[in-house]
Amino acid sequence: MTNEQQKLKALLESSNWSDEDYEWLRSFLADNSSPELKAMLERRFEEHLAQGAVIEEELSQEMYGRIQKGIDTKVRTIGRNGRLWWTAAAVVGMLLGIGLLLRQRPTQTTFRQTGVGHKYIGGDKATLHLADGTVLALDSLQDGRIGEQVEKRNNSLSYLGARHMSWQILTTPNTGQYKITLADGSKVWLNSATELRFSTAFHSSTREVELKGEAYFEVAPSPGKPFIVKVNGMQIAVLGTQFNVMAYPDENQIKTVLVEGAVKLSTPKSAVVLKPGKQGSLTSGSDNFDVQDVDVEDAVSWKTGIYQFRNEGIEPIMRQVQRWYNVKVVYTGRLEKQMYTGTISRTDTLSDLLQLLEETGTIRFRIEKGTVYASQ
Repeated sequence: MTNEQQKLKALLESSNWSDEDYEWLRSFLADNSSPELKAMLERRFEEHLAQGAVIEEELSQEMYGRIQKGIDTKVRTIGRNGRLWWTAAAVVGMLLGIGLLLRQRPTQTTFRQTGVGHKYIGGDKATLHLADGTVLALDSLQDGRIGEQVEKRNNSLSYLGARHMSWQILTTPNTGQYKITLADGSKVWLNSATELRFSTAFHSSTREVELKGEAYFEVAPSPGKPFIVKVNGMQIAVLGTQFNVMAYPDENQIKTVLVEGAVKLSTPKSAVVLKPGKQGSLTSGSDNFDVQDVDVEDAVSWKTGIYQFRNEGIEPIMRQVQRWYNVKVVYTGRLEKQMYTGTISRTDTLSDLLQLLEETGTIRFRIEKGTVYASQ
């Protein structure tokens, strides 16, 4: 092994690189693109992934394409352990044989909190609106029967079937979530700020529900009796499957991700059938669906108290923050477009989350009286 290769090996085993180290790497990579070098970098990159780095192959390819065009990727990667894996990001560039190393150097910012602590205060919270106008705060009710057809147990509702059909509405607030088992045995998990309108029994030829917000569905099979989810002028028809629907009023797209089975998405003017691992998106004002491959784990991670985002802008991330922490977000000044990849736990405090984003050196936050102000 040459002296240069020994130096490269030492750098890849270290997470503390000086300015001189970065300059040396730029020069070295510009003059070296051998298969041996690539193999060495591949091994090191795999070690970074084993340690918890969040850079995926799809994101690596996108970075490669942009770098080839001489464009700053502006991708900031947040590690699962709450740290920034800048070394792994650098290895991505080297792994792909690029003779250019982009250094993303986060600035040290000071987080100033002038409001309340903003710990996550959510959990299994929901309100049930009965057909007669009665409103029940479920998190304040003890386990047991609610009338003759509903049972509350372990912070979830189960409908036992009813002779007479009536429509009810289950809503979750910001910071809340809830699980419901419908009369046909289908299970629905509601994310924060979500509304589900459903029937207490399914006596007709279809099983229909209406959704605003985000929910994960596990539909019980019922041959010849399709399950239909109506969402803001669009409908999803299934026979038995698992899928996630995100349809918040403040989002400009309705996104349906299929986990298993098959679903048909339709509007009055178009229709598409999804296969597992696909996402169908309908943009506001459009009648055409955009279908693409997605990481299913990212789409449904909220169900287990985790928010995984991949190559997302700050605004969709902060809209999720608003729902989870019940805060308002205000952007001060023009924000340059940045893309982020990472994982957020629902048990993290808002302060911890904002500090983590600040460590990328691309954005600053301050909290005042329940409002988060974001600026660059």
